[in-house]
Amino acid sequence: MATPCRHEEELLEEFRGLSEVEWAKLLKLVRFLKEEILPETPASSDKAAVLRHAGLLADLTPDEEQRFTETVRRRRLFGKRRVRL
Repeated sequence: MATPCRHEEELLEEFRGLSEVEWAKLLKLVRFLKEEILPETPASSDKAAVLRHAGLLADLTPDEEQRFTETVRRRRLFGKRRVRL
């Protein structure tokens, strides 16, 4: 198994000879990967959020409940997307 130092050497070797513009793009890509791709969120976090708001949802009309459900569905698809390229 490779050590962190070995991984660092491999990355630096790949980056050697790149222009300043290419470096900037790679840094943005790495930040995106660290924020959006690598973190693992436990499935229980959605359940906890729903339970926190359960009292607020008790008196919704059927139309409001349908809109709420659609919003939650959309948020799961697009909620944390941020691109800075």
